[in-house]
Amino acid sequence: MKITRFLIALCCLCLFPLAAHAVDTAPRVYFSDAKLSFIFPANWTLEPKFPYGPLFSKTTQEGVPALISCAISQPLQDNKLSADISRDVLKELAERDFAARQPGFKAIDEKDRQLADHNAFEITWESTADGQTLQHRSIYFFVENRVYAITLQAGAKSFRWLIPDFEKWLTSFEILSRKDSGAVMQPAHGGLWIHQTGGIKITIPEEWLIAVSDDHTLGATYAKNSLHADVTATVDTSTAATKELTKKERKELLKTYKNRGQDIMKISEEPFHGYPTLTLTYEGAKGDRAVEGQDIWITTPKGRWLINLEADSSFASGMGDRYQQILNGIQFL
Repeated sequence: MKITRFLIALCCLCLFPLAAHAVDTAPRVYFSDAKLSFIFPANWTLEPKFPYGPLFSKTTQEGVPALISCAISQPLQDNKLSADISRDVLKELAERDFAARQPGFKAIDEKDRQLADHNAFEITWESTADGQTLQHRSIYFFVENRVYAITLQAGAKSFRWLIPDFEKWLTSFEILSRKDSGAVMQPAHGGLWIHQTGGIKITIPEEWLIAVSDDHTLGATYAKNSLHADVTATVDTSTAATKELTKKERKELLKTYKNRGQDIMKISEEPFHGYPTLTLTYEGAKGDRAVEGQDIWITTPKGRWLINLEADSSFASGMGDRYQQILNGIQFL
């Protein structure tokens, strides 16, 4: 059954070894289903409406806000394209995009480049809006049948001073793994995880290490000596998953805990952010560890989320506030 496979996949995540060997890395944004990750650029502000608006903003001395945006195309029709495409094709697609969205633009410079080990096409251009001259640098690249455009926009007087920081930020880009292979190349101390299709943003404090991110799963761990706690979030966006758990599915769920040698200590149906929710508090064995945890099943119009909070039994009693901080930082889109 699908619910059982969902739990098995979650139980297979092992985050602590990654935490034990991680270097000190800056917080990152994980745009999960877009398969992108990058650091927060210094002295820029994350826009609260992203991904339904600009990504970052910055106040400039000339009074025109500078913006960084991320635009993603619909899937290309040719499903044979999977890994990368040539720069010539990228340039052609960029020209079509400009013709459709920026018919009055003025090209300043263009060149081929790389971004996150992918072919990319760069164009620097100028436009006018409300009597203001704006300059832009757009980087077009391709990931799994979609074209992405990362754009810096600023007033003409500020633009050249912002380019070095923009280019430095671009070096932090990482293309995330596909489903079921989501260990990140560089685990990050906290950040923001976004799943647009599943309609969620999750803020992870810097004391946690984000070690897993793919197109349906987040995994973060908090460690102290040999003890650790894990937080995972997994989504099922199938049509069936947008409906509440049936009695049969609930019965199946309870059986999985017994099969794992774990006892259900509490069952709650208190809504989470107003959505139908089933919370199962459990304790028992996980391999050679004694653990305590919670599984929070949340049914939303965009999918069914499983938020798992689990720690070594001797560590669990002190994790309540840290867990609650993460739960409070969840925003449904």
